[in-house]
Amino acid sequence: MLRGGTGINRRMPVEGPYYRLENDDPADYSYGIVSAYRYGNWGRICTTFWDNNDAEVLCRQLGFAGGYAMQYRRSSGLPYVISEINCDGSEESLDDCDSEIQICYDEISVGAVCYENSGVHLELIDGASHYGRVVRPRMSVDGVSGTICNSTWTEQEATVVCRQLGFFSGLPISRDESLSEGPVWVADVECMGDEDTIFQCISGGWKNVTNTDCLAHKADAAVYCFRQVRISGGRENDNFIMGRVEIHNDFFWNTLCSVGFDQIDAEVVCKELGFSKAVILAPHSFGLPEFYTYIRDMDCSAEQTSITECDSSHGSCAGANYASLLCLQDHYEENMLVSFDGDHGQVEVSLYGVEGTVCREGWDDTDAAVVCKRKGFAGDELGLVDCKFDEAASVSAACTEDMVPAGVICYNTTGMAVRLVPLSPHKPFEGQIEVSRDGVWGTICSNSWSHYDAVVVCRELGYASGQITSQTSGSADAPVYLDRVGCDGTESSIFECPSLSWGVPCDENKRDVAVQCNRWVQTHYLYYGPVQVWDRERNNYQLVCSQGFDENSANVVCKEMGFKSGVSICCSAFGDFSYHGYTLTDVSCVGSENSILNCTHQRMKSCDSDRYASVVCSDLAIAPNLPSGVGIKHYRWGNVILKHFGHDGLGCSEGFDDKDATVICRDRGYVGGFAYKLSTTDLSTHEHEIRWLSNIDCDGTETSFRDCSNLNWGEIGDCSRDSVAAVYCYSNPVFSDIQLRIQGAQQEETTGYVEMQVSGQWGTICGKNFTRKEAAVVCHQLGFQDGVAMAAGSSSNKGPVWIGQAVCTGSETSIMDCILTGFPNVTADCYHTADAAVHCFDTVRITGSENPYFGRLEVFEQSQWQAVCMESFTDTEAKVACKQMGNKDGRAVCCSALGDLPDQTVISADSVRCQGHEESMADCSHSATTCDSGLYVSVYCSEADIAAEDIDIRLPDNSFFGPLEVRRNGLWGYLCDGPDWSDVNAGVVCKELGYGLGRAVHSFMDRDVPITVSALKCTGAETAIADCSISDFVNYTCGDFDTVAGVLCSDSEVKFDISDKKLATIAVSSGSLTMSFNDFEEAEATAFCRDADCKALWDPTKTDKQITAGVICNHEVRLSGGDDESYGAVEVYAFSKWGRVCSSGFDDVDAGTVCRRLDYEKGVALCCYPFGYMGAFQSYNNVDCQGDEELFTDCPHDEPPPGGAQFCESLHDYASVVCYDGEMGDDYSLGLSLAGSYTGDVVLTYLGVPGRICSDGWSDADAFVVCREMGFPNGTAYHHYLPDPMGLGISGPLWTSLVDCSGNEERLVDCAHTTFGTVSSCDSGHYAGVLCYGKTALYYKLTAGDDRYGRVEVSINGGWMSMCDTFWDARESHVFCRQLGYKTGDPYYGEYLFQGTGPVWDSRIYCEGEEPDLNACPHTGWKQTTSSRCAFHKHDAGAFCYINVKLHTGIGRTTDRGAVLYYGDDNEWYTVCDQGFTEASAQVVCRELGFIGGYPVCCSSHGTVGHSLLPNKTVRCDGTETQVSQCLKEEYCDTQTYAAVICQRYPYTITGSRSTSSTAIPSATQQSDNKDTIIIVVTVIAAIFFLLLIILLVVVVRRKSKRRIPSDGYVNPIISADETLNIQNGHAHYTVHPNEPPPAYDNPIYPLPANGFVLPSTPPYEQASASSPDYDNIKSPDLDSDYTQVEMPEGRKDHTYDNRAAAGSNSDYTSLKHMTEEGEKQQLSGMFVTPGERDSFVYEPPSSPIDVAAGSCDGTTASTSAGLNSDPSRNSNGNPDISTEEDARGLKKHVTKLNI
Repeated sequence: MLRGGTGINRRMPVEGPYYRLENDDPADYSYGIVSAYRYGNWGRICTTFWDNNDAEVLCRQLGFAGGYAMQYRRSSGLPYVISEINCDGSEESLDDCDSEIQICYDEISVGAVCYENSGVHLELIDGASHYGRVVRPRMSVDGVSGTICNSTWTEQEATVVCRQLGFFSGLPISRDESLSEGPVWVADVECMGDEDTIFQCISGGWKNVTNTDCLAHKADAAVYCFRQVRISGGRENDNFIMGRVEIHNDFFWNTLCSVGFDQIDAEVVCKELGFSKAVILAPHSFGLPEFYTYIRDMDCSAEQTSITECDSSHGSCAGANYASLLCLQDHYEENMLVSFDGDHGQVEVSLYGVEGTVCREGWDDTDAAVVCKRKGFAGDELGLVDCKFDEAASVSAACTEDMVPAGVICYNTTGMAVRLVPLSPHKPFEGQIEVSRDGVWGTICSNSWSHYDAVVVCRELGYASGQITSQTSGSADAPVYLDRVGCDGTESSIFECPSLSWGVPCDENKRDVAVQCNRWVQTHYLYYGPVQVWDRERNNYQLVCSQGFDENSANVVCKEMGFKSGVSICCSAFGDFSYHGYTLTDVSCVGSENSILNCTHQRMKSCDSDRYASVVCSDLAIAPNLPSGVGIKHYRWGNVILKHFGHDGLGCSEGFDDKDATVICRDRGYVGGFAYKLSTTDLSTHEHEIRWLSNIDCDGTETSFRDCSNLNWGEIGDCSRDSVAAVYCYSNPVFSDIQLRIQGAQQEETTGYVEMQVSGQWGTICGKNFTRKEAAVVCHQLGFQDGVAMAAGSSSNKGPVWIGQAVCTGSETSIMDCILTGFPNVTADCYHTADAAVHCFDTVRITGSENPYFGRLEVFEQSQWQAVCMESFTDTEAKVACKQMGNKDGRAVCCSALGDLPDQTVISADSVRCQGHEESMADCSHSATTCDSGLYVSVYCSEADIAAEDIDIRLPDNSFFGPLEVRRNGLWGYLCDGPDWSDVNAGVVCKELGYGLGRAVHSFMDRDVPITVSALKCTGAETAIADCSISDFVNYTCGDFDTVAGVLCSDSEVKFDISDKKLATIAVSSGSLTMSFNDFEEAEATAFCRDADCKALWDPTKTDKQITAGVICNHEVRLSGGDDESYGAVEVYAFSKWGRVCSSGFDDVDAGTVCRRLDYEKGVALCCYPFGYMGAFQSYNNVDCQGDEELFTDCPHDEPPPGGAQFCESLHDYASVVCYDGEMGDDYSLGLSLAGSYTGDVVLTYLGVPGRICSDGWSDADAFVVCREMGFPNGTAYHHYLPDPMGLGISGPLWTSLVDCSGNEERLVDCAHTTFGTVSSCDSGHYAGVLCYGKTALYYKLTAGDDRYGRVEVSINGGWMSMCDTFWDARESHVFCRQLGYKTGDPYYGEYLFQGTGPVWDSRIYCEGEEPDLNACPHTGWKQTTSSRCAFHKHDAGAFCYINVKLHTGIGRTTDRGAVLYYGDDNEWYTVCDQGFTEASAQVVCRELGFIGGYPVCCSSHGTVGHSLLPNKTVRCDGTETQVSQCLKEEYCDTQTYAAVICQRYPYTITGSRSTSSTAIPSATQQSDNKDTIIIVVTVIAAIFFLLLIILLVVVVRRKSKRRIPSDGYVNPIISADETLNIQNGHAHYTVHPNEPPPAYDNPIYPLPANGFVLPSTPPYEQASASSPDYDNIKSPDLDSDYTQVEMPEGRKDHTYDNRAAAGSNSDYTSLKHMTEEGEKQQLSGMFVTPGERDSFVYEPPSSPIDVAAGSCDGTTASTSAGLNSDPSRNSNGNPDISTEEDARGLKKHVTKLNI
């Protein structure tokens, strides 16, 4: 036997086998890839079954004591010669083990590690020998110890190591110090996580380690191992661990709730993990929990040593608020250090040796000023010890959920500002946004710039809102200060929004952001249009009602927009703007106001007149005689241009006539002109907007248009939007009239092309859209009574085509009175290719049909058109009538052939008798008649003599089926399908068409086609219908006006068949037909089963070929509502109709009888109306089959009483079955109602029938099992709502109910449940539903409002979406608000602060009001809406939540006055007694509702409000209370009257202030009242500013005198990313790298604010490698692109930039946000805002939990600490000294987040 594998020197037998271990060390044969020699070749062994038994045998075979199996990632390049080896470990060689050769698809090579003596062992070093300490796994082989390299070292590998050592799980630790010696055995380990030993994981191979860091023990793998408790999701090293507390219980890790988790519990956890100190962190500080099974109510005692000894219970955590914990070793540092990089950055703290950040909650400019002052910038002379702060465990939930920590930006002189640089002088509200620091202006990069960013910056600039407009090309000279800004719309300044950082470079395709700001008042167009006022409640523009709106109001509006003056145009002058609502009415201005909002007005949401106000603005001053003028678009012809108020406009076509046109043309130098109506489609984009005049009243004699009367500019009344006034001018009065004629005809001719003369030239009219209405007008103008349009064509006229299209009503007297398009310049597309033609009628006409030769005959008598009675009217009279209309011959068609007469049309009382030679009907004899038949006559006219009938037939599209058309006398028409229409007649028709057989059918008729044959009777021997007996042409006796005769032709028998898919099919020799599902109902199906004799649309040109009908032919019993074959509701055919069978007494025996009749073996009866409402007749009740009946009707039963009255218990009471063959069995499958989704009602398919689960007893544990069975990790339950009583949404059988799982089952069938198919009732009436998820379940929040109201949004699997408010009412709002911790709530239907985006849930939640949370309410499932009502966020569900009180007059803050209502403990609203209800009480009530204050009103001032008084309680507040409940006193209400309040809203000013308090604009009176106060405040501020300026100058001079400026270093002592901060001897020492630019920030992370900002799907930069010594993903400030693997300068090579901005700071520099002190004064100058002295910046989080909430510096407290004086001394390097303890205490106040 060979030892090792490299010493083979002799020729080897061809057959083998031999084995060896291959590696790169020729002197060591104890390890490597296993190679086998077989069939004359060395090859590999497949890894599929390779294990330690096989390796043990191999190593013994090679002469070693034993061995372990390994898997090598790399391939040896050899073929597989053995696919499977199975050893039990006792064999002497691998040859003794079972083996075989098959195909191996693995790319992994098997390996082995052999040992001589003691084997391979795994142990922990550099830490505690027990679990929980920072430990390092070490492997020893034959007593030689070595380590594992941490390349590719993750939680999976750590868990495998810890499980191998006997623990439950583990976490990886990253350590780069060298603490070990000896070999590094293995690297690049990759585990799946379920392996038993680390050797089973894939790796680079034993001793196959080449990485220098690995070989130097700088990357030894380290782990934390855990048993019953662990800390997860945070960060750890040798000295601490922090994260979520998780407990191992019931084979799973469970998350520990924060409820009840106290310091004693925390110390037990940390002690069990081997640490000495415990610090409780804020709940939910480490993102979403990994496990959604919870342990809560933990209760430990100090003497306990393990968490398993403590009492606890299973439950749920409200809002997933789990316990967060920091465990520390003895040598932790309690002092806190605060720092940030350079002159701006994220504020970072170090506490207990753990780095973290500051919560931005409470962080303001005063705090930032203190921090900046410590680094030598301008700021307040305060010490950080004077600032207040919250400890870590007291941090608010909002802070822990916030993704944006605090930061600062420091400056020395003018501070921060923002301005808008207009791109056009005409649009001062639109342009590029620029920001500045210390007076240096720069731009904002357009990356990720959104609507919300535009809204915030425009509001900061004093506008109402804003929107994105086209970005501008960036200036090469201007720096880019901000990039990837991410506002959520609630911020008061752009600097408060998260962004990438300050001063970062933009992409090489740099675009600077630009915005269009929404003014508070605007017109729809730039300088004219409907007046629109920004409505803060609706967050969009609304209209102003025209009531009371006058010239003064127009003047104020235009001045507010920046114009000098304006005029009103009344009313609704710019068309339909109904999509806007109304916000103001009864506006009354004196003209001096600076805003329309300062004019007297009423707020409203409707307008009685339903007309809006409009204005035109100008820079002209208004004068009594405004300059005005008139013009013509094309000088001689075109729309009239009215020049007024500096703007061109149009004239309304109403009242505009030839007299007005003549005066206008004279103004242009012409003799005269005529008027016409020009279609607005001929106008350009803006020309059709302004209308200046309507109903101009010139008499034609005026010398100038200004002399005409009724020139009321702006008063246009009802002005058409379809046309405008237009003129055509002429120089010769001969051409003053428009003339028409019929081409080439004499005066008496009535038919031909229409010719039109303009200016002496004859031309034509385009006939493409020329209808009967236009023809009637042309004929009227020619002196006829009526006319009809003939087919358009090419006439012989070669002149111009004068009119492109005329749109007439038919009542006009001239074609020029119609609305014209193209006059007088028609495009070439209609140039004599389709000239209009007419047939004019004088006293006789044909009408009622599109066929100009066939129709109802009417005569013009007594000034109206009258139909002609059919009685005594023959072909002779028809011929005379047709000759009078210009035809040669005619035939009469009797009997009201075109249906009923139109309204107001009568039959003439004149009876006509003609001889045939007359030229007109007037020449015939006439007599009075009463027309007893009441039927009118129709005629068919022909331009040629009508000789023999010349009968012919055809089918549509030359098909083999369809309605039959017969030509008689040249007229094609239908054949009546009267009683004589039969298969015999159809056979003759088909024979004539060339087929052998025919089937008669009834086809629906087309009303435009006449009837030419009323009756046909054949014997069958005929070869054509002309040989049959056929009715006269005039004998119209077709009684059914709905259908006509149709045929189905074939050469073989027509077969009515049902296909395999149950499709109704008609088979003929020429093909097959399927029945369209349209209108195919039970009657049609029954007829089909009886060999189809039914009415249908037998027309291949009109039938729907997409949807086909299915048919099932039945016996005496059938199923309906299911698949109509194997399951459904039972119906029986009795009393000549189908009826339901009542469920009373209906059991499985009855079901079996039904199913056997349907050719199934067995059946099961179903409960609970599984197919919804069934409205059929009730036939049988109390059915009692014995099981041996042949027919179901043989079973005993009760029949309904006479009259067919209902005798089942209800409309839902019917029997239903599922039929099946064989045995029922246990086979089933699970799915969801929404295919491909992760949520919905559970579909349980059993016996091949999809059904549901009754939700009785349905729980999260049941849902968890169901979701896991369907392949999801987790699941939560809901009750899928089913409406009652109609049974809408019911979807099949309830297969089971009362499911009761523990949560550990693998399948639903393993849980206790009602046996499938035996459910007898479902008390809940709902289906079981599930929401399956991975790591993130279901959360709710309020957004787009404040903490009290807003849009309700739902997070499912991590994505936030809004809900539609369908069925959202007070009950749902009540449950939702209680879920958030409030007492109750109301549904909110108002506008939100910002518009929702993305998809919308349409879940239709139905609460009773007592549920603990929304998920306990039944709903229709989590599905995205497809309704247009919901999809555009116009109906998002919202809520306003209440703490204790509300006002009776409205919801939340939508009202500010009303009776005070208090929510009692019995969940009822009560009024409160006014006894003792003072102003202090009113203040507390109003503050609780979100107002700034209020005033009391006594004595039931609002009358009866529908609520009783709160019994035995009064409200007596002193003003210090935060809630009204703190004011309740036990006291009887002697007054028996209730209290009311008037609450004050926050004052609102349109300035550059970044104050967040804004709801109402102060009036002019209020501004006047505050004038004195403003003067005093401004004076004080100016004095303070002057004093600060003097102090600043002194400080600067002193510092310059002390400071040493290095020749090659930075001037300012700022802490950069590479500076280190140490406290030595009470001073802060910095290490500064001179002449190097500040480091760029890598790995930007997008913010995810709590109110809805959405993360992008992928980050824009690559991830940095943690092990790379290079500086990955650093954006060079000197280059235009991102560089990975960029070598940084030598001076910085001692730091690794892996997902950190700098070594030593360990924080990501990503997004920044500007915060401002509330009430900070700003100055509005031009178009930019200059903020106060200090702006603070907030950066995005580096995945940090929150420890401490920021407080605030009040800006007045002077520091008394010696170590923090206003003029700190400097160390030897010129850097400021910081006292160790005092500065640490001061800086500590800002710590809120610990860096993960």
